[in-house]
Amino acid sequence: MGVLIIKLEKSNPAFRGLSHLEIGQATESLSFLFETPNPGMDRWREKPDVIGDPKYPLEHRVGTALRIFKHLADSYGAKTGKAFVLRGLPEYPEILEKKVGAFLN
Repeated sequence: MGVLIIKLEKSNPAFRGLSHLEIGQATESLSFLFETPNPGMDRWREKPDVIGDPKYPLEHRVGTALRIFKHLADSYGAKTGKAFVLRGLPEYPEILEKKVGAFLN
């Protein structure tokens, strides 16, 4: 599995309406936001391919999001001693190989 390079940023607590901030501020929940590049958000593209973009295909974006989620869950368990039990969560290479549709019900 390759190296995943991510950029960490803290959201500005003054921004209202961001669900991860609102939930985190109003409850005792831990709330995170992680995003992957979405070719459909590029204003310079006339007809973006949000599924098969050669630089950021859907499988890469979904696999990246699941890897980040798994690492957050593992880190939480290591820090608190309350491990999450994750079953059936595909790994990044499996998503690349089988494509996202193989995991949808």
